[in-house]
Amino acid sequence: VRRLLRERGYWLVVPDLGGAHWMNEPACRTIDAVIAAWIDNHGVDPARVHLLGTSMGGGSGLAYIARRPNRIRSMCAVFPMTDFARFTRDRPNYLAPILQAHHVSPDAAACLLDALSPIRHPDAYAGLPLLLLHGDQDPIVSVEHSRTFAAALRARGYPVTYREVPGFGHNDDIAEAYQREIADFLAG
Repeated sequence: VRRLLRERGYWLVVPDLGGAHWMNEPACRTIDAVIAAWIDNHGVDPARVHLLGTSMGGGSGLAYIARRPNRIRSMCAVFPMTDFARFTRDRPNYLAPILQAHHVSPDAAACLLDALSPIRHPDAYAGLPLLLLHGDQDPIVSVEHSRTFAAALRARGYPVTYREVPGFGHNDDIAEAYQREIADFLAG
């Protein structure tokens, strides 16, 4: 994907947000600053900023879009978590790091998880083209995250392309067969 995007004149920038940011406010500010720096210092058109993320990066990128409307042109999310309450029920060991990243106590967990969950804020994606890619055998982030989110967006008539890949789990190799489609989508 990097090579294909480079050939089309796109840059792929990977900011270091820390290992357990879960799109907390400092992570949002870092992305804001990276985007501003590329616009100010490299002449990047602000209307041509896209996101690509896998797993935590996919779920966090979707959360960023909900928190910072109208800053991103499109997003490709690969096996993203779209319902953080469901994700932490399925994977309870992730709840503490998410709460810690946001400096939230367990008694406020429900509010935080709701605020982070793209499925709870579908209108934030009204005019934003999304490409969701998820393996149907994902043991970490259930495929239901992408299925349900895609269905919710489609029900509202929002632009979403959903690719469910048979036999794939939670592995970046899933994107190999979709490299050209991902590059075409992000460069479109």
